[in-house]
Amino acid sequence: MDSNTPNIALSTNTPSIEFIEECRHQSALASSEDRANDEFMAFLDQALLDIEGF
Repeated sequence: MDSNTPNIALSTNTPSIEFIEECRHQSALASSEDRANDEFMAFLDQALLDIEGF
């Protein structure tokens, strides 16, 4: 095995590096879109106030 190859477990239960990177990329896109949506952010702020103290 090439010394530059990451040493990861080869298992069907282990997600690939590419999959993990794509998940991070999609999460960052969704997060930036959420922050840009003032109405959605106001909804989340209100929901947080509603559950505060549970």
